[in-house]
Amino acid sequence: MKILFSNIIIVSFLICMPAIALADRDNDINKHRHSDRSNDKKQHTHNDHSNKEKHSHSSKGRKDNKGVKTQISALQEQLNTLQNQINSLQKTPGPQGETGPVGPQGPQGETGAVGPQGPQGETGSIGPQGETGSQGFSGRDGSSCSVSQGDGSALINCSDGTTASLYEPKIPHEEPATYIQDGNASEFMVTREKYIIQSTPATVGTVLAFDNAIFNRLCQDLDGCSLKIAQFNWNGKNAIRSKSFHLFYSEVTDNNGVAYQWRTDNNIYGADGDSASKHLSYQGCILTDAETSTSNTNGRSDLGVGFGFLNSSGGANDTTTSCRIIIQD
Repeated sequence: MKILFSNIIIVSFLICMPAIALADRDNDINKHRHSDRSNDKKQHTHNDHSNKEKHSHSSKGRKDNKGVKTQISALQEQLNTLQNQINSLQKTPGPQGETGPVGPQGPQGETGAVGPQGPQGETGSIGPQGETGSQGFSGRDGSSCSVSQGDGSALINCSDGTTASLYEPKIPHEEPATYIQDGNASEFMVTREKYIIQSTPATVGTVLAFDNAIFNRLCQDLDGCSLKIAQFNWNGKNAIRSKSFHLFYSEVTDNNGVAYQWRTDNNIYGADGDSASKHLSYQGCILTDAETSTSNTNGRSDLGVGFGFLNSSGGANDTTTSCRIIIQD
């Protein structure tokens, strides 16, 4: 850039110098012309010589002007070239300067709003087991107890005044019965036990499952069991009606090894445990092998072995009717 500026100054000087010289020469010519006019009267004899000299000076001035213009044109081209170079340098970016020093830190901004809660992290590993705590206080000494046994019962008396009674469950009264098969006599025990189930309006539409152990003890033997189904207060006047049946319940499963066949004396039958619901009904009071209740609107299912009793809804009067079944060996 310094070299270019120096060249510009030199070129500008060279352009101006011929113009200055030309101006001085023109002043000299004008002086000569003025001098010739003044001396025209005094030196008339020298007019021819003076005219020749003026003509010579004028021709030489025109030639000099032409040369100066040529130089000015050449210099002007050089000046244009330099100007283009300057423009090119102005458009071309120079090398990047060094990074300035870091400015002072600005003031701290305001705290932003709390963002949404992120997902819950995974449960960490179980920490080490803590130290064993100190031993607690010793409990008070227990009281001493004594046991006195009786017929099917036991009485416990303790020194602190606590007493307790234990009773063994009573075994249903049994009596022997004679059983003859193919002329051969044998004895089996008949249970003198009754099993009574009742469904009031509070459980209407819901199957009440039997205790299988009791039902099997009464019905799953040689002589089967007697059934009596009764209905109460279906008319709101505490009326009673009933009907008796006899039921045999197989002691072994059928050929499929799953269900137990059963049949009543009025030829109602089924297979308990075969997933198919079968039942004995009297006036909407129902003995069923579908022991599982699925709703309070008579819904039931035979999901396994066992029987149930149902006071069916939709009968004479659901708000007053009760059903009862009495089972006896």
